[in-house]
Amino acid sequence: MNIMRWFRDDFYSPRLSKRAKRELLGRSRHLPSRLLPDRIIGMRAAMIVAMLSIVCVAVLLGVGVTLAVIQPWDSEPSRTAQNWPEGSAVHEQIVEAVKKVNPAIVTILSGIEDEDSVMELGMGSGVIYEIADGKARIITNMHVIDEGTVVEVVLSDGERKPAEMLGGDTLSDLAVVEIDAAGIPRAAEFGDSSLLQAGQAAIAIGNPLGLNYAQSVTAGIISSPELTIRMPGAGGMTESLVDVIQTDAAINWGNSGGALIDLQGRVIGINSMKVAESGVEGLGFALPINEVRPIVQMLAEDGRVLRPLMGVRTQDLELLSSEELARLHVPDHVDTGLVIIEATSPASHAGLQADDVIVQLDHQPIRDFLELRKYLYDNKLVGDQLEVTYYRGGKREVATITLAANTGE
Repeated sequence: MNIMRWFRDDFYSPRLSKRAKRELLGRSRHLPSRLLPDRIIGMRAAMIVAMLSIVCVAVLLGVGVTLAVIQPWDSEPSRTAQNWPEGSAVHEQIVEAVKKVNPAIVTILSGIEDEDSVMELGMGSGVIYEIADGKARIITNMHVIDEGTVVEVVLSDGERKPAEMLGGDTLSDLAVVEIDAAGIPRAAEFGDSSLLQAGQAAIAIGNPLGLNYAQSVTAGIISSPELTIRMPGAGGMTESLVDVIQTDAAINWGNSGGALIDLQGRVIGINSMKVAESGVEGLGFALPINEVRPIVQMLAEDGRVLRPLMGVRTQDLELLSSEELARLHVPDHVDTGLVIIEATSPASHAGLQADDVIVQLDHQPIRDFLELRKYLYDNKLVGDQLEVTYYRGGKREVATITLAANTGE
């Protein structure tokens, strides 16, 4: 599924900026090195992302499995930083929380069907979040199922059910599938990820390394309740800025799409990735449930995420040569921003045109396409107004855009 069908705005640049390279090397607030959404390889030879030292981890025993960058097999296994003695209050809370949510944690299998059989492509986890009208809806990661033509769900008791994909979104890495609800006792309860605090207990549930380890439970703490990381793109997308919850609860192959829960058994995040670096342990990440919920609702109802459209195609300013900068007459103090390569409606209707240099959105400084896209998609809806500050011929100007809908038509 090509997400670019869903937006027209073309914010991305064809190569890494110097600042992005510095950040990927660990000289900024962003995470270094080998953080990458785990892609399901299946029948593809490999997926190669040429971003410095970032390495994509792909195939398990000939079958593409799930999750972000995974630890090498020969490295030491992840270990939880916390040990709660049996019989302690926290230990009892963990046991009860797991009992509460376990029936809602499932295994997701994707494959390609031909005339004679189904070739399995990927395996991950999922969370049953809603039961209504005889159907159960399940959240998982888009990278778990995006290459498959058939999806199967394995319940906590081992029963298998065929699933229908309701919608998926590559940019957020979320998807929703639906199955018959017969025999499913309950759905998971959502928590409030905005209330999380560093140091509070967190529990990850999923099926690392395959069905033999389904319903595996790991426990740890919330290392950071709010963290923005720069993540390399997948499925033809460029890199993006992603808001995540950082935890030291062990996350491994197959945990993608599974639940990160609190001590009350409420889902606070969807496990999606980890850092696999020699000597690094306990760096796992989950998508905050407060950001997951509206996307899941759109996917279930419309099959896609409808995002606002500016109507611009841009290039990061710092990627331009000195000759190109001189032609634009950009003031010396302006060294970050975006040059408009092409302006269409609604940007063109607001007076923006090619060679304008965008530096702010709603008075918020914007350094590159990642920040522009994140601000737009996190803060704006179709029909909202967006104030754009830009330079034209060295003169500072302001335009107001009424955002349109990305229909993909």
